[in-house]
Amino acid sequence: MTINPLRTRAPVEASERPRPTKRQKTAAWNAAGGICHWCGKPVAPDGLDVQWDHSLPRYLSADDTADNLAPLHVRCHAQKTSGEDRPRIDKAKRQEKLAAPKVKRRNGFTRPPGLKFDWSRGRYVRTP
Repeated sequence: MTINPLRTRAPVEASERPRPTKRQKTAAWNAAGGICHWCGKPVAPDGLDVQWDHSLPRYLSADDTADNLAPLHVRCHAQKTSGEDRPRIDKAKRQEKLAAPKVKRRNGFTRPPGLKFDWSRGRYVRTP
């Protein structure tokens, strides 16, 4: 997938989404001090209530480093995604669509070989 939000930098190539490694999770959790990035409450490093969020959405940056990961509670992750990330990603998609070159649509009809349209008769006629 190639994107270029706001047309301010070169296109970003995002590959298949890899899962964060244990080392990346530990580094992100230590960098956050064990605090949820969204609500500021403590979060367990390997509990069922923790999810790993990209601070800058992956769709916009393709950055999977530990610097871009942050621990969040499941509920906080849903709120952040729907309230902050989704609108930014949708805007980038709209801008990319607007910046794409326009393709002229054809009606699908091609002129039969050996014929020419005669405007006075309003039909195709054989060319001599």
